[in-house]
Amino acid sequence: MEACRLQPPLLSPPIIGVSSKKANTLPMISRFPKHLGLQLAKQNLRNEAEKGFEKNLACSPLSIATMVNMLAAGSSKHGLKDRLSSLGCETMDELDNQSLQLMDVVSRKDTWETGDPLLTFVNGCWIDQRFSLKPSFTEILQNIYKVEPKALDFENNKGDVVEKVNSWVNNETKGLIKEILKNLDDQTALILANALYFKGIWEDPFVVEMTKDDKFYLLNGEEVEVPFMYRGPGTHLYGSFDGFKVLKLPYKNKQDQRQFSMYFYLPDERDGLKNLLQQLNPNSEFLKASTYVEKRANYKYQNSKVQVSI
Repeated sequence: MEACRLQPPLLSPPIIGVSSKKANTLPMISRFPKHLGLQLAKQNLRNEAEKGFEKNLACSPLSIATMVNMLAAGSSKHGLKDRLSSLGCETMDELDNQSLQLMDVVSRKDTWETGDPLLTFVNGCWIDQRFSLKPSFTEILQNIYKVEPKALDFENNKGDVVEKVNSWVNNETKGLIKEILKNLDDQTALILANALYFKGIWEDPFVVEMTKDDKFYLLNGEEVEVPFMYRGPGTHLYGSFDGFKVLKLPYKNKQDQRQFSMYFYLPDERDGLKNLLQQLNPNSEFLKASTYVEKRANYKYQNSKVQVSI
């Protein structure tokens, strides 16, 4: 879930990989948030790593990039060049075309059938009724980001604004996120939000009966016993890189032209997470689908931890 009040977004939902069977569409969604979105997500992860990951963190460079793209589209000419540079674009036309292609891929529902992964990716916009958006910005929001700006009374009815935004959040995340705003300060004139919801079934599900306890190592050096889901010998998409391994698990798909997968990253060293995050950048080889090959492997999984043996 992303929201911002005239400032960059701070939170985000899970990362998913998406590819398309159509030859002329992008090979991986990760091509889009190739600059600022990925950097902000990486910084969030590094901050939590410094704290020892006291809580789970879900982060979506795709959602962050969408939010920042919307902010850039509404920017004045002053400072626009720097914003475009941070997004990897030279002109607004390039940014708009990139965003239009992104929204076409993630919001496409024309081929969806029961049994396909369910993905919703929507944007929201609320503006203080004392102000108005430029017609050109409103047109971009409507035509590219598929959002209809809503004018509300930010001055005299802050509670109603908070309620409406949180109601939208609750609805678009199927009740998983019930609240993103607690209050509204006097300086807020515009709220932009993005909600990503994903639900799918793995192509080759884990067998519940194979679950058993094993050691899980924490960043502070401690170890705890936790339940692990096990998978026996089989052929899986796997990538081996300098200092870590990656396992790719596809989701079951019927008619959807998009193909979804979950990627699990395992550092070779028990304390290798920070080094792994250092390698996360737009040109990383492990962000490219072509780097994964089919290999026979055994693995076990617990809360984003995978152990792989080849």
